[in-house]
Amino acid sequence: MHVIIQLREDAGAELQSQLGNKNTVQQVNPEVQNLLNLATEIGVELEPVHPNASDPLLTPFFIISVTHQELAERIILSLKQFMIVEAAYLKPDEQLP
Repeated sequence: MHVIIQLREDAGAELQSQLGNKNTVQQVNPEVQNLLNLATEIGVELEPVHPNASDPLLTPFFIISVTHQELAERIILSLKQFMIVEAAYLKPDEQLP
């Protein structure tokens, strides 16, 4: 089960950069830092859907893997409180056509 997150374009690029450079200390937008802190508190990892992408249409998308729907719903409600989050939803199950 996965939660898909779409951030504002600038925040997505910054978060991709931050996740790619974990060993260096960078000045981070406070909202991006708060999002990272939330992920740490909940015990989940934000992962880019398109790692190392430079296209601004791809960089804002992230995914969180979760074990059950109740946790996913709590995460989604928390994410929607952030100004940088444009969308947060539970990825539908894959189905055959």
